[in-house]
Amino acid sequence: MQNTKKTAYPALRLVTHGLVATTVAFMAPLPVHAQTVMTLYGILDAGLRADHNTSAPPAGATGPASLTAFGSGILNTSRFGLKGSEDLGDGLKANFNLEGGISDATGASSNSASLFDRRAVVGLSGAWGRLDLGRNTTFGYDITASYVTDPLGQELSNNKQGTLNKAWTLNPLSTLYSTNFTTIRRDNGLKYLGSFDDFSVGLAYALGGVAGSSSANASIQGLLRYTGAGFDLAGTYDDLKDSTGTKHLKTANVGGNYTHSGLKFIVGYTQQQADPGFTSSPAALTGATATAPDAYIPGVAALSAANAATVTGVKLSVADLGLSYNFTPALNVVGAYYQTNLSAHGVNSSKLNTYVVRARYALSKQTDLYAEADQSNSSGISAAATAGKATNDTGVAAGLQVRF
Repeated sequence: MQNTKKTAYPALRLVTHGLVATTVAFMAPLPVHAQTVMTLYGILDAGLRADHNTSAPPAGATGPASLTAFGSGILNTSRFGLKGSEDLGDGLKANFNLEGGISDATGASSNSASLFDRRAVVGLSGAWGRLDLGRNTTFGYDITASYVTDPLGQELSNNKQGTLNKAWTLNPLSTLYSTNFTTIRRDNGLKYLGSFDDFSVGLAYALGGVAGSSSANASIQGLLRYTGAGFDLAGTYDDLKDSTGTKHLKTANVGGNYTHSGLKFIVGYTQQQADPGFTSSPAALTGATATAPDAYIPGVAALSAANAATVTGVKLSVADLGLSYNFTPALNVVGAYYQTNLSAHGVNSSKLNTYVVRARYALSKQTDLYAEADQSNSSGISAAATAGKATNDTGVAAGLQVRF
């Protein structure tokens, strides 16, 4: 009995250990080569804005027009989004980003036709750069919105000065980079961006989506950027074809900034030029709806449908410069000046000067209080373009912004 027990127990222990090892092996997770990270993010921005037209009142009014109103997205457009990436191994990642605008005033989507009107992309990234496919922003918008060539970084784009008579937008660069001119975002796009030491290069192409034509509504963009020694310099070019595939709307942006001891100096120049009769955009510079941009830039109404086919040399440009300084880690103040010019052969040129001072105070890493004051004046435009519109405007705004 003793010999049998001595022989059986080691065998039993061997079988038991084998069963345990097999069970553990089955229970152990398989090697994972991919890890997915997803983030919900957004901005909620709301406040009050007051406008006062200090020049002659619109027709029928008894005095300078003024308005105080609740504003959604005064500083930055309120939005929400989802973004994420999956590690595919060897430095390769799969990425996605969905983003849509919302209204703080009503809770409604900012675009009734598209839930994710701001961005809807999927793509890959690695040491070679990043390639995104889908609805995406243009390079010109990217470098202005990231404070490279715009002192305000496309802030205050949702606000109109002279609200009662639709004189112009507060940030003139938002007119050039707008939904109306289809220069802010493109559908059906392929967008590549790569960084190599101090330089970044970008190339984008958007298919027009018109059956039977590979050029109608198509566009091509380019970007070159240098970042180093306190400088951040960039230039972009954008060539958009109309629905016929023969006429062009070309937009170029160049400029940059230099930072030293907390003081940042920014300068930029953006020019947009349309071929006569360009009709792709719903508010084209020289199309049948040429009066639509007049709600933003004085003088465009003179480019009526009647003379759209004959007007040449149509050019809309914005020169900007500004200073940004962090007085404390929490307080940033920006002063900006924009000069907007509209010119064309046979049409009176117009000029718009815009001055803005904006203060932003961080209550935390996610919450800011802000306030701004602005003044604008226009000159040199035709009587037809100024009918019912003030030529001078002042405004102030204040609000709260929460990021998550």
